[in-house]
Amino acid sequence: MENYDFLVIGGGAAGFAAALKADELGVRTLMVNRGGPIGGTCVNVGCVPTKYLLTALELKRRTLVNHYSGLSFTLGEFDFEKLLGGKDELVTKLRKEKYERVLESLENVDYINGSARFISNCEIAVNGEKIRFKKALIATGAKPRILAIDSVEEVEDRILTHIEALELKRVPDSVVIIGGGPKRWSLLRSSQGREQGNSPTEKHKDNADRRARADNRA
Repeated sequence: MENYDFLVIGGGAAGFAAALKADELGVRTLMVNRGGPIGGTCVNVGCVPTKYLLTALELKRRTLVNHYSGLSFTLGEFDFEKLLGGKDELVTKLRKEKYERVLESLENVDYINGSARFISNCEIAVNGEKIRFKKALIATGAKPRILAIDSVEEVEDRILTHIEALELKRVPDSVVIIGGGPKRWSLLRSSQGREQGNSPTEKHKDNADRRARADNRA
């Protein structure tokens, strides 16, 4: 049975940072990651791909919406599917450079792709193997969940989380975004632009409070 001083469950940014520090301190560490590729939300389905698309679409918007007399621009090409291909290439490149290669260089950290299950306060089972540990960090992050909203089943085939939204093959004609987190702002900004024919609408429960605060500040 393998023995480790430190167990990290989760291969995202938080777990990776802990593994880096443990390696620096010479602590024998095991990282277990299930499901998605190493790197977690930020590099795979968060910061990196959304900022890539936002930057590209902002350039498109500036080309089509010009507020300066005497200047004119022409958009030579806008291939959304090709843009998504560039996004995927960047994600793959950064994941390899910032996570996979770095992980391979850590002398005190082992990595297992699998699902960890606690079987005692000092043991886990992974891929049919028992492993002992002294300390553990659970850094599994979170995943989107479809809320139990009235009549949601009627549009279930058209509901997107932030993950599916980054895999769309074309810009939707209209979109309703429910939620008030940072991913919502990225998705809202990437959907905006009347010159594209889009009509984004945002919904969150404290809309009235936000409007009231904005009126008070004015």
